[in-house]
Amino acid sequence: MEQKYLTRIKAAEYINNMTGIQTTHKSLASMSTRGVGPKFQKFGSHVLYEIADIDAWIQSKMSKKVEKTSELKVA
Repeated sequence: MEQKYLTRIKAAEYINNMTGIQTTHKSLASMSTRGVGPKFQKFGSHVLYEIADIDAWIQSKMSKKVEKTSELKVA
């Protein structure tokens, strides 16, 4: 059976593995207080992330695919 929920520590490891970008559980905790991280739920006192929500958050942070940097417009 495939795991649907990840703890904050496992979610950080998942992000690291999927993107190669160093992310810590402390970073995720900080993001959650500012509303800029992946969606999460609480199970009692435990914070849990759905893998689909982490994947959606990663995609929301990605730029479009480009061939050269000049194609990326800075807002």
